[in-house]
Amino acid sequence: MLQGGFFSSEEIHKCDIDLKAPTCTRCGLNNSCTTPKMAPYGKNRKKIMIISDMPSAEDDFQGRPFMGKSGKYLRKLFKSQGILLDRDTIQLNAISCRTHKGKSPSPINIAACRIRVWDAIKEYKPKLIICMGGAVLESIMHHRWKKSLDGITKWRGNVIPDRDTKCWLTFTYKPSYVLREKKKQPVLQVIFKNDIINALAYLDKPFPQYDEEEKFIRVLTDEQEQLAWFKYAFEKQREPGLLAFDYETTGLKPHNKKVHKIACVSLCFEYDEAIVLPFPLSKKVMRWYKRILTHHNFLKTAHNMKFEDTWTRVLLNFRPHPWAWDSLQSAHIIDNRPYITGLKFQAYIKFGILGYDEGISKYLKAVEEKNANAVNRVFEAPRALLLLYCGIDSLVQYRLALLQRKEMGYEKNESI
Repeated sequence: MLQGGFFSSEEIHKCDIDLKAPTCTRCGLNNSCTTPKMAPYGKNRKKIMIISDMPSAEDDFQGRPFMGKSGKYLRKLFKSQGILLDRDTIQLNAISCRTHKGKSPSPINIAACRIRVWDAIKEYKPKLIICMGGAVLESIMHHRWKKSLDGITKWRGNVIPDRDTKCWLTFTYKPSYVLREKKKQPVLQVIFKNDIINALAYLDKPFPQYDEEEKFIRVLTDEQEQLAWFKYAFEKQREPGLLAFDYETTGLKPHNKKVHKIACVSLCFEYDEAIVLPFPLSKKVMRWYKRILTHHNFLKTAHNMKFEDTWTRVLLNFRPHPWAWDSLQSAHIIDNRPYITGLKFQAYIKFGILGYDEGISKYLKAVEEKNANAVNRVFEAPRALLLLYCGIDSLVQYRLALLQRKEMGYEKNESI
């Protein structure tokens, strides 16, 4: 498993203990509500789990989720899609006790209930989890996504093959917010309905079977192994096809040649293998490397190709071509919301991959973050971890490019 890698539900329990998160009842909400520790409700026949933020006043009074206006709205919406809410789903809240006067739950409230939510997921084994609202996003993702969550708008609408829950996972707005804003923002009802319809379309889709990505990474340090791989690549790629490549470097801009270096490169032109070459390369290997980056049968792709193009031109004195695809730009074309084009976010929402940059990201940040020419600590990073990270980057980029091209309707060898 990758360092800081994929969480099991048992590891989530450990994570909360390690972070000294409060346990149930420690936050005190159970002392001020009518129905403390509200239990999940529903017959769950279709294995759909719906998680909202916390009980409404009516929920708290009646002792079960979705008994107020939000519940009425949801029942009508789900019924229009052939789903009976109480028969076909299991309903629960990220915060099991209603807060005093319905005030927004605090991070402590969310943390105190997190284990209850994950215990419910483990018990009910849903095929699809629909998370409604920012508090649920915080409950489900805070301990797994080490970067800023950036709010529910960034996450909503994606149906994610989540490997930790082993089911499809999606986020949308909470229904009470949609109803409250229906006069000011009537489009929210359309967005909310479309999010639900889109999620339900995945209910009968089989969950993908994944192998951990490190199984597909080969680090080649021996010159003869490196030369053998290049010969294999040219023998295999008899007609044009994508080649993803990715550098790990000392910074963002390579123009100060006295301080900037390439630490390693990874290349991937097959779905089930990426190779990593530590720099510097020998003269023989460099000739083959230049040949593959300029050969017409290898259509280059990268996540922000300007970076790989610039570093190759400035430090290696040749330009990669032909360029065929940029998975970062394509992510923006497919979905133009802010904060969604990063490779780590795309890796999670498309393939359920979490945490492969943990343990390495701190070495890749420049010492002077506001200085574009600043140097990072890439050569201080644990070597094995750095090379693995580099390899997974190009593997994900290759798979992402294939997925994007299919989604956007491009032919096999057609460039964007």
